[in-house]
Amino acid sequence: MQRKISLLFFSVMMFIAIAGCQSGAAVEPPLTPEDEAFAQTYAEVLLVNAVMEQLPDSAERAFNKPDSLRAVFASRKADPKLFWMQMEQFIAVPKKWQQVQRRTTEILESRRAPVAAEVQVYERKVQDSLAKVTARTSLIDSLRRGLRRNAEPPPAPERFND
Repeated sequence: MQRKISLLFFSVMMFIAIAGCQSGAAVEPPLTPEDEAFAQTYAEVLLVNAVMEQLPDSAERAFNKPDSLRAVFASRKADPKLFWMQMEQFIAVPKKWQQVQRRTTEILESRRAPVAAEVQVYERKVQDSLAKVTARTSLIDSLRRGLRRNAEPPPAPERFND
């Protein structure tokens, strides 16, 4: 009985040690400030690509995309060549690339809420404007109907023949 308890204790301790080693190996170092800057720039590049894909005209897309990307890199004070080299380096290390992608996703998600709120405000303004236009249009229509009724000459009085 004593032997079974000690074997069980030993097994549990080994399990805890192995689990601890595995979880310790799974701890990822945090992103460096350079990695964070890359993730911010990468999020901007993805947004530009998404906007360009939504443009209806392919010629317009081809014309605007380089200018937009230059503006992104200029606003981030990043060198485009260095950016693409960094991307290749991140892709070469899958764990680091996953971290960068996760952070980029967080950045994009954090921007979604304010944009959605702006869209809702804009939609409300459009609906309010549309309601005002509809009210004015119906008022104008009723005034026109009234003018038409008033514009018709009154019916002639009937004459009685005696």
